[in-house]
Amino acid sequence: MAGLSMISNNNRVFNQWLQIFRKKNNRSLYAQENWKKLEKIELFSNRNSWEKTVLLEILSKNFISLENITISSETYDNRRLNLNAYYLVFVNGCLVPSLSDQYIGAWQVKIENTPPYLPLPSPIYSEFFLHLTESLHFETTRIFLPSGKKEEKPLYMVHISEGSIEKDTLNMINYHHIIEIGKGGSGEVIEHFISLNQEKSYFNGNRTLFFLDDETILKHIKLGMENSNSYHFAHHDIHIGNNSTIESNVIMLGTKFSRHQTSVRIHGNYSKISLNSLILLSKNNIGESRTYIEHNKSNCSSRQLHKMIVKKFGKGIFNGLIKVTKGAIKTDGNIINNNLLLDREAEVQTDPQLEIYADDVKCKHGATIGYINEEQIFYLCTRGILYKQAKTIIIYGFVQELLTLIRHQTIKDMILSRLSSFLSEII
Repeated sequence: MAGLSMISNNNRVFNQWLQIFRKKNNRSLYAQENWKKLEKIELFSNRNSWEKTVLLEILSKNFISLENITISSETYDNRRLNLNAYYLVFVNGCLVPSLSDQYIGAWQVKIENTPPYLPLPSPIYSEFFLHLTESLHFETTRIFLPSGKKEEKPLYMVHISEGSIEKDTLNMINYHHIIEIGKGGSGEVIEHFISLNQEKSYFNGNRTLFFLDDETILKHIKLGMENSNSYHFAHHDIHIGNNSTIESNVIMLGTKFSRHQTSVRIHGNYSKISLNSLILLSKNNIGESRTYIEHNKSNCSSRQLHKMIVKKFGKGIFNGLIKVTKGAIKTDGNIINNNLLLDREAEVQTDPQLEIYADDVKCKHGATIGYINEEQIFYLCTRGILYKQAKTIIIYGFVQELLTLIRHQTIKDMILSRLSSFLSEII
């Protein structure tokens, strides 16, 4: 099995994943096909040294499946955000109706865990852990907003994950969602990933597909607030039609290793994409943010702003690509990655890219990596501001541009609270 050549001789981890795969009867043909692809992909190819270190650490663990976990409403209430929204609650990858709202406005939800299974398109970006999630999830949540429906209240999806109490053992959890908005529809989706326990370890594979018909609007927020013993691999595919708009903001705070890949394929004209992210990293944690936007039609625009704040041996990786295919004239694409290092032990690798095959386009990219500007601190100190306060002002100013994109004050307050805790050791 070429794809697992660096796992131990008896393919211990692969066999554990195989047992999880077999645990569910009647796997879809799509899941079976993805499982076969695992055997053909070289897990360690095209990986940098940081990723290889993390993968070797993951492959040294044991994997189990504890999907049938129940939690009390009190436990859930203590972890969720208080939002004016429709609530869907998932525990270890499966919807929990007793904790979810029975009425969710114009949104429609269907759980798919038995045949017949509806077909799915091939992934925009093919990757080992994407196929692993596609193979091992126990159910798919299909969420649909019908044509012409404009839902003002957001759909708040709370993902609660429970780890394993056993040493060197990861609970294998997979979330699998398909979100579709019909022609002329508009809505907002908030995904919130939290840990049931702050010490237990787990592996979270998250897969979400978005299908936006013509003249649709979607606002999306992802909040990754899991414990520092968790591993989070996420893959989002976005398919967008004519004259549609999507804004997606991804906030990742806390996991031991996180990797979020957003892939977009524009199928229509006059559509607009906005992808943004904020990642905080410290204590040998590694965070990756990866994007791919494929412009296939004319007169479309894409804007990306990605920021990382890194301290104390934290490591950040950014990789973004805008691809403009032949005939996609008048494309307007922009990708920016800004990174703030809070000490000499922090590291970031960044690689924004453009791939253009059409004329009459306007595309640009840029990246910055640096420490807090001492001249800015000096300027503030000359105005009577204390040194530590000046440093705090600059850091908070660094994230302000992203915070202005979020309209929910409760979410802003939570991010600022996490940022305050993050900075408490150094300021």
